Amino acid sequence: MHQCTKSEPERKNMNTGTNFCQANDRKTTKRKAASRLFLAFCIAGLGLPMSASESRYTTFSAPGAGTAAGQGTWATANNASGQSTGVYYDANWGNHGFVRAKDGGIVTVDPPGSCATHPVSINAAGAITGNYLDGSCAFFHGFLREPGGAITTFDAPGAATGYNQGTFAYSINSSGAIAGTYSDANYVGHGFLRAPSGAFTTFDVPGATYLSIGYPQGLSPSGAITGFYFDANNVSHGFLRTPDGAIKTFDVPGAGTGAYQGTFVSGMNQWGTILGYYVDASNVGHSFLRAPGGAITKFDISGAGTGAGQGTYTSNINASGEIVGTYVDGNNVQHGYQGLPGALKTLNAPGAGTAPGQGSATQGNNSFGVIVGFYIDESGVLNGFVWTP
Repeated sequence: MHQCTKSEPERKNMNTGTNFCQANDRKTTKRKAASRLFLAFCIAGLGLPMSASESRYTTFSAPGAGTAAGQGTWATANNASGQSTGVYYDANWGNHGFVRAKDGGIVTVDPPGSCATHPVSINAAGAITGNYLDGSCAFFHGFLREPGGAITTFDAPGAATGYNQGTFAYSINSSGAIAGTYSDANYVGHGFLRAPSGAFTTFDVPGATYLSIGYPQGLSPSGAITGFYFDANNVSHGFLRTPDGAIKTFDVPGAGTGAYQGTFVSGMNQWGTILGYYVDASNVGHSFLRAPGGAITKFDISGAGTGAGQGTYTSNINASGEIVGTYVDGNNVQHGYQGLPGALKTLNAPGAGTAPGQGSATQGNNSFGVIVGFYIDESGVLNGFVWTP
């Protein structure tokens, strides 16, 4: 998400992305705002005890992860093979990537010379893409980690190398193609598609000043790309780029039209169903699905708050159409959820703190319904988890 982290991810109420964000607090105001909204909303989830479901959780910490508030382990995505990837923050606030095998073994992922690393997406073969700050902690590059461990770094044509500029990789599909964005010298965002051969195709969404690809699944097996963009008034809109290069933009009915309101896209599944959320005129979040034909279904989970910054947000959608996401209740406590619209269930990891800004965050779900994410305990430490249905 955001991303300082997530090269793009920063959080909103949950302060879990602060470390990477602090390492990259040089982002432009627009990128920061987008990051806060995107990752903040696409990550979270609080926790009351689960009792019957507690046995479904496996919690973990990456070797070397710090144990102070704001440090720890954060899982971002998983694949059908049971592998997952994410970020951990060490005791010196260093930001590193990791890949976790199904059996629990964890390996650090850091491109050579990186100041801070953020893996975003993992495909079925175990290839990982994401972005990292260079050794000067000034600008971003994309990277690809092959299943065997070899790392290739790359920069999109036209990517600037000034402060907080560069290349941001967001999504990798089953063939190894990568979608992302890059910032030019004027801090304007453009999209790119990197073929498995390494060849780049760049594109623009008309009227976009900032661009983000769905995270972590904004690129389909067929090459369709989805995401969101900010216009000159800092209002967000969704877009879909079809494999032939045609671009369609869309807005969810009810989305606000003020600065940093509007329509935000989290990603899509292999069938072309797009998942996202919209921020209304009162700055409350609501979620939506967009069918391949364009029909939009809006939904909220029971218990979501109705104040500014509260509501229902999305993270990922799998091949079966099952959704994972987060909702923020009226006390600004965050809860994970999963399921289909109309039949959503709360997920609260055992050990998650119950104060505002703490809790569980569901991040990824594979085709078998296995979910990865993280929770923040009562000491403010991040802990990774795997939830098995």
